[in-house]
Amino acid sequence: MNAESNRVTPRRASLRQQVLLAALDCSGNDLEKTFTSEDLLVAAWKRDRLAWGLRGYEREFPDNDKIHKELDGRGAREGSASTGIVSTGLLLRVRQRIYRLTPAGFAAAAELYRGVRVWNRTQNLLNPTEGNKSKRVRPQSEWVRAEVPSMRIIPDDLWQRVQNVNQRMKDKIYGRRRGVLYCGFCGGKVSIIIGGEAAKVRYGCTNHRFRDICTNKTTILRSRLEHQLISAISRNLSDPRLEQGRIQDYRNQLETRIALEEKLAAEGASNGTKLEAERSALQRQAYNLVDAIGQHGYSSFLSAQLASAEARVAEIERLLTGSQRRNCPRSQMNRSMNSCEKSARTSVSC
Repeated sequence: MNAESNRVTPRRASLRQQVLLAALDCSGNDLEKTFTSEDLLVAAWKRDRLAWGLRGYEREFPDNDKIHKELDGRGAREGSASTGIVSTGLLLRVRQRIYRLTPAGFAAAAELYRGVRVWNRTQNLLNPTEGNKSKRVRPQSEWVRAEVPSMRIIPDDLWQRVQNVNQRMKDKIYGRRRGVLYCGFCGGKVSIIIGGEAAKVRYGCTNHRFRDICTNKTTILRSRLEHQLISAISRNLSDPRLEQGRIQDYRNQLETRIALEEKLAAEGASNGTKLEAERSALQRQAYNLVDAIGQHGYSSFLSAQLASAEARVAEIERLLTGSQRRNCPRSQMNRSMNSCEKSARTSVSC
């Protein structure tokens, strides 16, 4: 059995799911890496030649029209919302014929590898003024998941080991400051673009280096960047002009958090018994909805009910947890803040 046959997608995977898996292959688990629609087509064709091959020549040639139908939508009328995978937010079109996988798309593809079907990713919204529909990507907390063992490609433990290895390689190649530094020209990320020996590692704009969409060709040695970064942080921390602002920001955040805790404690204490009964009823309702989805398949109505029940259960959990916490008196908070401010001023003066 060759390597290609080991990667064949289970037959129950739809064309859109195969596109996601092919995008994951093209990206190499790197969300910054881009690929062309032709790369995507070839990767999907290698997974399922009959589904993506040219009619009559499925084993020899892929069909370019099929990948564009999945990317941009099939049968979409003029003025109506796109039905392609790009409109769902799982793939991002960087420019014409160039795509990359989004974080939501990576999460969805990872679920497919582990044999998990995911629904309720998007929501259709009607614009009453213009009369057309648009799609909104739901947060991952509203997604509905169901185990489908027949679609599992690799075991969970093998998937996790591979992800750990990939993360270690990314940290080694790109550095842990990736995603913290940004280009002053295009706003893109700055990371390691020239590797090798430690003394020769250089940072630069990834959009200029790998995509040719930015004119900023400046690079900097990692040793020099680290020295400048540490020096700037030290100066900012010791600047007395910024000290009062930091203390005030801390005070505001602490007061906001204490006010929230007090609100949760009051609501939980007054309605504790009622909230516990409601939580039990919602949990039973959620279990019944999961069983119904598993037996009868996906239903937008059932998935919406399940998402609503889960959101309410999470809210009740926060209320009940907040009622069990000890409240910090505001007088104690003020004494703590005054002591913190006095210590900060003393350290700055020294």
